[in-house]
Amino acid sequence: DSTNSDTLLISFGSNGGTNSTVNCLCADGRLRRGIITVIYTGKYRDSLSTHNISFSNYFVNNNQLIGSKTVTNKGRNSAGHPVFEITVNGTLLLANSGGTVTWNSNRTREWTAGYTTFGPGNWNDDVYLIRGTASGTNAAGNSFNATIINPLERAIGCRWFRKGTVEFTPSGKATRTIDYGTGNCDDIATVTINGITHTINLN
Repeated sequence: DSTNSDTLLISFGSNGGTNSTVNCLCADGRLRRGIITVIYTGKYRDSLSTHNISFSNYFVNNNQLIGSKTVTNKGRNSAGHPVFEITVNGTLLLANSGGTVTWNSNRTREWTAGYTTFGPGNWNDDVYLIRGTASGTNAAGNSFNATIINPLERAIGCRWFRKGTVEFTPSGKATRTIDYGTGNCDDIATVTINGITHTINLN
């Protein structure tokens, strides 16, 4: 019944719960503490299921994340791929009074490979195409907008986007076009500003 929901609490920190002041070192090398709450109406793979994600005193490397994220399974597209609609309204309070970053995003996630395999150990064959827009402010209070021009391809087995382009426009500055390449799993991308292209490393 899609009207019913369940709640998942993910707790980090050796003291546990929202009162934890001691970080937990996670497998990705980041320090976390606090709680992530997920209220869901079905499994991730189920059409029309929703996952509403929120945070309670949640910190990553001592930066506090506030806000919400909603993931809705919209069913399958004409290619037979599951498609998800994702809305994010987030605020990041940087450690050591480093300022506040805001992030608002509306995007879709098309699951193009790996959706027929199940269970632990089978995630590394998953591949997604991401489309959409985002906006926000940086730690100095300056606004920005971003639009995905060509879908970003993200393979779970790769640390970086393998391909795709994004137009990023800081307030009062020229638009930057970020190109992640043509499909290789590497940390190399290019940034083009006013017709001049620079190669960058994403690490």
